[in-house]
Amino acid sequence: MSRVQLLEVNEGDGDQRLDRWFRRLFPQVQQGQIEKMCRKGDIRVDGGRVKSNMRVEVGQVVRIPPLPDTPAPAIIDKKISDADAKMIQSCVLYRDEHIIALKKPPGLPVQGAANSIAMWTVSPLRCGSAITKTRGLCIVWIRTPPGF
Repeated sequence: MSRVQLLEVNEGDGDQRLDRWFRRLFPQVQQGQIEKMCRKGDIRVDGGRVKSNMRVEVGQVVRIPPLPDTPAPAIIDKKISDADAKMIQSCVLYRDEHIIALKKPPGLPVQGAANSIAMWTVSPLRCGSAITKTRGLCIVWIRTPPGF
């Protein structure tokens, strides 16, 4: 176990959610633990109680409670088979730098499943046919992070 720490939000770390800032600095701490520490008042910003979705700003001081010395959880690398990659590429109807329009085949879930369109993307999905058993148009918005 570590001891209580007081960390100042540095330049470049401001204007982001407290839970995301916390997870970046302490990857071994799970989201549920962060939520609980906020509810109990263990994590504080400038001496006050906070919620995990609060935005931290440059110069604020965050109180970090004693944390367990457990290693960061293993990152699961999701592999897409060649057959799956060819299948999803064959479904592309339109593509530019902002969106991709896919012809969603029946039986392919859009999100919430291990083998879904959401697994292959990092962008939010908007689909004309979100039900697994139907087919339809699925549009994927492509968001580019600032600085890329």
